[in-house]
Amino acid sequence: MKFDSLNYIDSSVILTFLFEEEKSQVAEKILNQTNNFTSKLTVAETFNNLNKLKTSLSEEVFYEKFLNLQHILETMFLRNVDDSILEMMKLHFEISKLKTLDAIHFTTFLYYKINTNSKIILMSFDKNLNLLASKLGYETEIPKQHWF
Repeated sequence: MKFDSLNYIDSSVILTFLFEEEKSQVAEKILNQTNNFTSKLTVAETFNNLNKLKTSLSEEVFYEKFLNLQHILETMFLRNVDDSILEMMKLHFEISKLKTLDAIHFTTFLYYKINTNSKIILMSFDKNLNLLASKLGYETEIPKQHWF
């Protein structure tokens, strides 16, 4: 399937929806699109965040969120974090200003931005990711008032 544009989904979008945070309706609209992709890092990051809360959630609520997260991730193309991503991180000094996980997310987004003919849009609530994308002239779609 070919898309005119693809959305790189940062873990902040998934976690906001999963934990029903303030911006969850915005996150839901993004996640309901069919042209979403993310890195396999997001799988580890989101399940790790969910598992941290296991003892504070009822078994029923935890299991519901677990299945919901699994479903969300199954609807996306998942990109390996491989040597091509790591090599690109080495070449872009500006990425080093981000926290390590954010840098990997941004580099995965950037890799597709540079190496595909599709329009790639960063979908993140993370202020630092959006600021870097904007600084470099890349498109983000989540309005500034939703950044944290």
